[in-house]
Amino acid sequence: MLTRHDKGYKISIRASVLLVFVLASLLTAVVAISLHYYFSEKLILQTKSEQFKQTSQQIADHITRINERADNTLSVMIHDTRLFSNSQDNKEILQHVLLEILTRHPDFYSLFLGHANGDLLQVINLKGYAKLPSSFQLDEDDHWLVYQITGQGSDRKQVTTYLDESLNVRKRDTKATDYDPRTRVWFQDAISTSVTKTEQYVFNVFDVPGYTYAIKSAQTGDVLAIDIASASLNHFLTVQQTKMKHLVESEMYVYRGDGEIIASSKNQSHQHSFADLSQLVKLDEQQSGLANKTHQFGKMLSVHEKGIEKYMFVLPLPLSSDMQSDEVDYFTVLVSKDDVLAVIKEKIRISILVTGLFLLLLLPVSWFFASSIVNPILKLVGENKKIQQRDYNEVSTLSSHILEIHYLASSMVDMSRSIEQHEDSQKALMESFVELIAQAIDDKSPYTAGHCERVPELGIWLADAASGSTDEAFSEFSFKTPDERREFRLAAWLHDCGKITTPEHIVDKGTKLETIYNRIHEVRTRFEVLLRDAKIAYYEQLLAHPEQQSVLKQKLEQQTEKLHADFSFIAACNIGGEFMDEEQLSRLHEVASIKWQRHFDASLGLSPLEEMRMADLKNQHLPVEESLLSDKPSDLIPHEKAVEYPESLGINMVIPEYKYNLGEVYNLSVARGTLTAEDRFKINEHVISTIRMLGSVPFPKELAKVPRYASTHHETLKGTGYPRKLTAEQLSIPERVLVLADIFEALTAADRPYKKAKPLSVAIDILAKMVDDDHIDRDVFELFLTSGIYLKYAKQFLHESQIDSVDIQKYLR
Repeated sequence: MLTRHDKGYKISIRASVLLVFVLASLLTAVVAISLHYYFSEKLILQTKSEQFKQTSQQIADHITRINERADNTLSVMIHDTRLFSNSQDNKEILQHVLLEILTRHPDFYSLFLGHANGDLLQVINLKGYAKLPSSFQLDEDDHWLVYQITGQGSDRKQVTTYLDESLNVRKRDTKATDYDPRTRVWFQDAISTSVTKTEQYVFNVFDVPGYTYAIKSAQTGDVLAIDIASASLNHFLTVQQTKMKHLVESEMYVYRGDGEIIASSKNQSHQHSFADLSQLVKLDEQQSGLANKTHQFGKMLSVHEKGIEKYMFVLPLPLSSDMQSDEVDYFTVLVSKDDVLAVIKEKIRISILVTGLFLLLLLPVSWFFASSIVNPILKLVGENKKIQQRDYNEVSTLSSHILEIHYLASSMVDMSRSIEQHEDSQKALMESFVELIAQAIDDKSPYTAGHCERVPELGIWLADAASGSTDEAFSEFSFKTPDERREFRLAAWLHDCGKITTPEHIVDKGTKLETIYNRIHEVRTRFEVLLRDAKIAYYEQLLAHPEQQSVLKQKLEQQTEKLHADFSFIAACNIGGEFMDEEQLSRLHEVASIKWQRHFDASLGLSPLEEMRMADLKNQHLPVEESLLSDKPSDLIPHEKAVEYPESLGINMVIPEYKYNLGEVYNLSVARGTLTAEDRFKINEHVISTIRMLGSVPFPKELAKVPRYASTHHETLKGTGYPRKLTAEQLSIPERVLVLADIFEALTAADRPYKKAKPLSVAIDILAKMVDDDHIDRDVFELFLTSGIYLKYAKQFLHESQIDSVDIQKYLR
C-alpha cells in the first residue's frame, strides 16, 4: 500500500486505521445484528399472518351482518301494508319510516319504494358512511335527500327535497324526468318470496357504486329496496386498519374472483387497481399471483413495487349468506416491509447501542493511529475557512504522509481556483442579466432609450468620487470592498426595473389628450362637423332669403373664424407647455360647452370591456346633442382590485380613486405638463414595482442593499418624495448620489416627448434650485461640480449644442 512520490513514500489510510478498527469491530457488529434481525423477522411475519387472518374473519362477519340487516329490514317492512298505500298520510308515514331506518343504520346508503305504476320514493342519507363524490357541491347542513317521482308521460315529474338533521326543508327542486324504476335491474329481478341482491353497479344518484337489496310485494307488485354503498365497507376497512399498530399506512382490499375491487381502505385516487395488485406477485414467467388459483393463501408474500419492498397477504373470505354469488371474495393486505418490521426496530437499536459501547472501548487504541489523519485535516479546515471568506489567493496546500490527505490538500487548492473562476463567471452572468433588463426597459420606449445606461454611469462616477473624497461630509462613506461598489452599481442599473410594468402610453404621454393615440384628432373632427353644419345652415338660409346674402356671409365668416380660434386654443391647451391660469380654464369650459349633434350609434363596434363601460350609450334616440368636450362616466377607469401595500414596504403615497381618468375636459385642465394625478401615480408606481421585484430576489449578503438603493432615487431630503417620503436622516450617501444622477440625466436627455433637452448651464441651475429646496443634497451637488463629473458626463452623453459655459463658483459655498 506504498506509492512513491517526489517527496517520499505516501502510505494509504487503510494501512494505518481502517484495517484494525473496521475489521475488528464492524464485522462483529454486523454478524450479531444480522442474526438478531433474521430471527426477529421470522417471528413477526408469523404474528402478522395470524393478525391478518383474524381481520379477514372480522370483515367476513361484517359483510354477513350487512346482508342480514338488509334482509331482515326488507322482510319486515314488506308486510306493512301502510307503506304501499297511495294516500298522502301513508306516504308521509313511509317517508318517516325510511328516515328512521336510515338513522339507525348509517351503513345503509338509501331506502326506496318503486311502485308498479312507475312512481318512486327514495330517501338518501347524505351523512352516512358513503362518501359522496367531491364534484357534487352539497351544503354542510344537508342531511337527507328525498326523491319523489310521480305522474305519467309529459306530466311525469321529479321532486328533489333537501332536509337538514331536524327534517326541516332546506331546498326543493321540481323538474320533468323520464326515469322509470321498472326498467332497473333491481326492480325486474325482485321476487316476493325472498330478498334479492344485485351485482355491484353505479347508483343513479351521485354516481356512487354499491349493491341493491330488493323484495317485491305480492299484493301490489311494488318493490321495496335498500342501497348499500361499497364505501360503507371502505369505512370498515379503514377502521380495521387504524387498529393495527405500526401498520396504519397499510392498504386493505376486498375483491371478487373476477378481479372487481369491492372495497378499499384507501380513497380512489390513491388505491391500487386489481391489475396493479396482480402484477406484484409473480409465481412463474406467465402468470401473476392474484390471477393464479394455485398461489399460497394465508402467507406473507414478499413483493416489490417501484423499488420498495412490501408484503402481500391474500386469503379467501369465509362468507356465509344466502345472498352470496358463486364468485369467491378475497381479502388482500399490501403493507410496507418497514412498517411490518417496525416492532423489532427498538431491539435493533439496543443491539446497535451495545455494539457502539463496544466500539467506544476501541477508541483509545484508534486514537493513536488517527492522529496522523486528524492533524492534517485540522489544517485543511483552516484552508477551507479561507475559501468561505473568499480569500482564494491565500489558500495553500500542505504536506502529509497519508496519500488520500495529500490528494485532498491538492484538490482543495484546485477547488479554490475553480470556485473563484465560477464565482467570477456568475458575477458576469448576473451583471449581464441586469444590463439586459435595463436595456429591455430602455428599448420599451424610444423616448427613454439609454436612461438605464446613463444613470449607472453617472452614479458610479459620483459614488467613486465620494468614496475617495477627503471632505468631512463623506468621511463616513467609502467602498471598503469591491462587493460594496458592485452592490451600488447593480442597484443603479436596476433603479428603474419597475418601469417594465408601466404602460408605454403613460411613459410617452406627450400631450394631455394622448392615451394610446392623440385624441386631439377626434376633437378636430368635431370642429370639422361644426364648420360643415354652419355652412349647411348658411346655404339653407340663403335659399330661403337670398336678399340677405351679405349678412349671412358675414355671419358664416365670423363662425368660421371663431371655430378656428377655438380649435387653436384647444390644441394649444393639449400641448401642456405653459401654465393654465384661471382665464384659460374658464375659456376651456366655455368651448367645451359648445353643442354638436351625433347622428351615429356610439355603442357599435366596441370591445366587450368598452360595452360594459359605455352601457349608458345604448338605446339612445338619434341624433343626440353632445358637448364639444366632456367628462363622461365611461372615462373613469376603476382599479381592477384594491390598491394596497404591505406595511413592511413602508409605502406612503396617495392612491387616486380611479386607475385612469380619460375625461377630455379633465385632461385638458391639467395646470402644468401633460399628466393627470392618475397618470402621475401610475408612473410613480414603478418604484413600488421595483421594490416588489427586487424584494423577491434572493440577493446574497454582499448585495443585500440593492433593493434599498434602487428604490430611493425619487425621495427628497425634506420628506416630500415617493414612495416612502423618507427624510435626510434616512437617506445614505449612495441613495443621495442616485437622486442627483437620475434628475440630471432626465434634465439633459434629448429623447423625451414631453420636453426639450436642457442646456448644461440650465440643468446645473435647476439642480442648484433643487438644492435650495432641500430636494438634492448640497454636498453631493458640490462634489458633482468640483470633481468635474458634470463636464465629463456632458462630453460623453450630451449633444454639442447643449454644452455651454458653466460658472460653478456661484453655486459653491
